[in-house]
Amino acid sequence: MPIWKQETVKFFGGQLVIRVVGESPQEQYKKILKGLSERAKNMKPVMDAWGKYMLESIDRNFKAQGRPKWTRLAPATIADRKRKGFGSGPILQRTKKLRKSFRHVSTAVNMKIYGIDYGIYHQKGGAKIPQRIIVNLQAKDRAELTKLINRWIFKGN
Repeated sequence: MPIWKQETVKFFGGQLVIRVVGESPQEQYKKILKGLSERAKNMKPVMDAWGKYMLESIDRNFKAQGRPKWTRLAPATIADRKRKGFGSGPILQRTKKLRKSFRHVSTAVNMKIYGIDYGIYHQKGGAKIPQRIIVNLQAKDRAELTKLINRWIFKGN
């Protein structure tokens, strides 16, 4: 069947593509827009799934020692860790407290990731601490968000 109408809407770093096909495009378009409107009012299922996905992405960052790779530990830091019985690595995982601290909170319109308070110093870096980006939106992550939004908006799951 021919496509009667196609609209592309970009948001959240991704896009939705709406296609209306068939014999009665006006009725299909109304039905699609009604469903879109109803589901767009409560994006909590998407935000919950997105939060869970991003926690997994953060875990992948720890496993990979950063994406992009984190700055290596300074020799003095390695010596201090060994002296305290922690070994020379992995980076940012001396006690695993930081890695285990991440949580997400979702609402109908957003999702926030929280971690232990000192994590921000590693995320941003500073005079004495090199930047080691823990929460980092990868292209793969954006694609996943687009997929989650499309699935929710168009199929309701």
